[in-house]
Amino acid sequence: MRILVRQKGGPSFWLGLPTRLLFCRTTARLVSGALQKYAPAYLPRYTPQQLHQLFLELLRIKKKYRRLELLDIRSKDGAVVRIRL
Repeated sequence: MRILVRQKGGPSFWLGLPTRLLFCRTTARLVSGALQKYAPAYLPRYTPQQLHQLFLELLRIKKKYRRLELLDIRSKDGAVVRIRL
């Protein structure tokens, strides 16, 4: 996964994250615990098993569609935010 933030006339940076590390069973447990503890009550609660299934599906999509853009935002002042799987 790659996150790119670029500003017109300012610094730009990108952050490359290993997808296998982001979407593993341990991360699913950590995210589930954080959602249970810190998320507002109106948000749905997910079990670690449900999140792990979601992560497996994201890995399958990444394998099928290389460099899939999940988010691409461009503002009027020239700032760009991109998230690629």
